[in-house]
Amino acid sequence: MNRKTMLLVFALLALMAGSLLATDSRMAALGYPFGYIRDDSDISSFPGAVNRYKNSMFGELSSPGSSSNWTLGVNLPVRSFVGGVYLNKPTGTYIDSYFSPSGVNFYNAGDLDISRKIQFYLGMKDAFGFGFGMAMDNKKNDLADNPNQYSEASAMYLDFSGGMSTDIMDFGAKFNIANASVENDFNDYGNDYSEFGLQASGRFYLMDDSDLAIMALGDFALESIKAEEKTTPAPATTWTEKENTLMVDLGAGVNYKMGDKHTIIFGVKPFRLANINWKTTVSSSSGEEGEKYSYLYVPEYNLALESQVFPWLIGRVGARQNYVFYSRTYDPTGNWDNNSDHQIDEDSYYFSSFVMNVGLGFKFGKFGIDAVLSNNFLHDGPYFIGGISNGLATQVSVKYNH
Repeated sequence: MNRKTMLLVFALLALMAGSLLATDSRMAALGYPFGYIRDDSDISSFPGAVNRYKNSMFGELSSPGSSSNWTLGVNLPVRSFVGGVYLNKPTGTYIDSYFSPSGVNFYNAGDLDISRKIQFYLGMKDAFGFGFGMAMDNKKNDLADNPNQYSEASAMYLDFSGGMSTDIMDFGAKFNIANASVENDFNDYGNDYSEFGLQASGRFYLMDDSDLAIMALGDFALESIKAEEKTTPAPATTWTEKENTLMVDLGAGVNYKMGDKHTIIFGVKPFRLANINWKTTVSSSSGEEGEKYSYLYVPEYNLALESQVFPWLIGRVGARQNYVFYSRTYDPTGNWDNNSDHQIDEDSYYFSSFVMNVGLGFKFGKFGIDAVLSNNFLHDGPYFIGGISNGLATQVSVKYNH
C-alpha cells in the first residue's frame, strides 16, 4: 500500500471514528454500540448530554503502559450551569501523515503534534450544551551552521460544538479547523497544512419505558484537507494534495430490558456510506493524479448484553459486524502518467469484518472501574509461574460519581 493510499485509509478511519473519540471501556466491551444506549461518551457527539453527567469524574486508560494517550475529565455543577474540563482528548489530526518526516525542510517526525487537545464543555437549562477544544504546538530551531537563520514549525487545532439533549432526543453538531506550517531562512523549502471538518449527529427515542427502548439515529460528516510541500529550491516545485471525505449513516436500535439488571442491545445501520476523493497536482507539470475510494456498509449490526451479576460486578459482551462494498478508482495524469493511452485503474470487492469484546465493571461505592478483558487472558489465563503475561485488560476506565 503506497503512502497516499495509507493516508486516505487513515483519514477515512479517523472520520468514521469521529464519534468514537470518547470511547470508554464500557462501550468497547459492548462492541461499540454508540448511539444505541445512553452513556457518558455521548457528550462527545451530543454536548447537551453533559447535563446528565454532572458531579462526575472520568479517566480513560486507553492502552497499557504509557499514559500519553490517556484522558481525564470532570463535570461539575456551577450554580445553574454544568462545566466540564477534559485533558488529553484525541483530535484525529496527525501532522506527520502529511509532512515529510525525514529531515526535509528541517522537519522530523514528532516536531508538531496536535493529536491531543484540552476540551471544555458548558451545559445549561438541563438540556443545552456547548464545547470548545484546542491544541497548539510550536518549534523554532537555530541553524547552527548558518548564524541568524532559523527553521520554525507551528500548528493549531480548534473545534466548536453545540447541541441539545432531552428525555426523547439528542442532537449535536461540531466543526473544526486546523492548520500547520514549516518554513526556514536557509532555502525555499516549505510545508503548509489546512483542515476543515463538520459533523452532525441525531438520536430520537420512539419508545423508552421500563421494558423496551427503541431509537432511530443518524450521522453526517464532511472533512476537507489541503497539504502543500515545496520540494526543490530556486525555482520551487510545489506538490499539492487535496482530500475530501463524506460520511453518512442511518440506523435504529433496541434495548430489551429484562428487569433492572439485564439489558440486551441490538442495533442495525442498513445504510452507511463513506467516500474519499484525493488529488495531487505538481506545479511543474500539467494534469493531476486522482484517486477515489468508496465504502458502502449494507448493513452493519451490533449485538450486546450487559448484566449485573452481583451488586458490585457487571458483566458485558458485545460484537459488531460490517458488510462492506469497496471500490477504488485511480487516474494517473500529467507528470504521473507513463501510459500514452491514459489507463485508469479500477478495482472493487466485497468483504465483512467482525469484532467482539468481553468486559467487566466493578462498583465500589461511588467509584467504578470498567475493563475490556484481554483475549489472551480469556484463553490462556494468568502466568503465575514463569512465562510472560499480557495482562488482564487491554483498556480500563475509572469513574467517580459524587
